Amino acid sequence: MEALLTRLSDILDHRGLITSVPEATPYLEERRGRFRS
Repeated sequence: MEALLTRLSDILDHRGLITSVPEATPYLEERRGRFRS
């Protein structure tokens, strides 16, 4: 799972949306929460 989150943050970073993993983490957690609900 960790690798997947890292991969997602890398993809988002390439798009210029997120610049670092600490910034990406809350966003990814929110996305995961929405996906589950």
